[in-house]
Amino acid sequence: MRSLFLKILFSAVLFFAANEGFGSSDLNTLYNNELKPTLNLLKPQQEFEKKRQTTIYISIALAIVIFIVFAKYFKLAGVLVWLVMVAGGYYVLTKNIPKSSYESLFLKKIVSPIGVNCCGYTYLGKKLNLQDIKNSSLFSPEIDNSYIGSSFGKSGVIVAYVVLTFKTKESASVERFNKNRFEGFIIKIDHPNTKNGAIISQGLIDEVANMDLAMSSFFAKGKRGKKIGEWQIYGELDEDMIDKITPLKRRSVGVSFTKDAIYIALPYKKDPFKVDSFKRFDLESAKELDTLFRDIDNIVSIFK
Repeated sequence: MRSLFLKILFSAVLFFAANEGFGSSDLNTLYNNELKPTLNLLKPQQEFEKKRQTTIYISIALAIVIFIVFAKYFKLAGVLVWLVMVAGGYYVLTKNIPKSSYESLFLKKIVSPIGVNCCGYTYLGKKLNLQDIKNSSLFSPEIDNSYIGSSFGKSGVIVAYVVLTFKTKESASVERFNKNRFEGFIIKIDHPNTKNGAIISQGLIDEVANMDLAMSSFFAKGKRGKKIGEWQIYGELDEDMIDKITPLKRRSVGVSFTKDAIYIALPYKKDPFKVDSFKRFDLESAKELDTLFRDIDNIVSIFK
């Protein structure tokens, strides 16, 4: 009996190791049974999107070549003619090349099932908006321009990738485009708080400082408080709020507490939810998204 038990236990260990853990096994099953067949069904839309984007890229390249020629040989008149041609070309392209449904289908049918499978995150469309980010009070400068990607979430939680450019004292526009922006995730958690304020990690301060931003006024609308260990405190926060964030002390992260919500800023270099029709999606791609969703959910669980 003991021998049989040991054999069963040994077989279970081998199975676990071969699949890199139970979560990985579930993901393998999801990929083979659901995602892979769906990817095959989406191929016509993917090919259509490739052709659409290729046509646009070629049109832009031709427009640039024509502009150079017209500007060189026809001066102002040539530039005016070029502007008319571009306007006409843009009208024709937008009328005759309909927008593809591939992106929304990919997010709903491929990315969303991965988020649901691991942590319950589903595709929400463009749920997070600019007003949410302003309400967070995480950033002090006025936002000059913004890109807000697709949102995923579950009950009381929304996460989206954003690129924010700011007006700074050094530049009232986006001339210093690469030096006055934040790229990463904004997470909104519905949560009432008795006190308002923000906590910024030293890691995030250092990371943004490398972008040549004026640290004295960049983070958090509110009176700067004390520095505790790796954290810069803004406003007046209870000790339990500060204690909650302790597990994140080695991360580049900013957290703000408002009346009705908690906002989290996580720097990240590219939008993992941006759909690229030219890029192959396979099991490794699914594992990367699965890891990302789990990382985000681990952070959310600290505050929920």
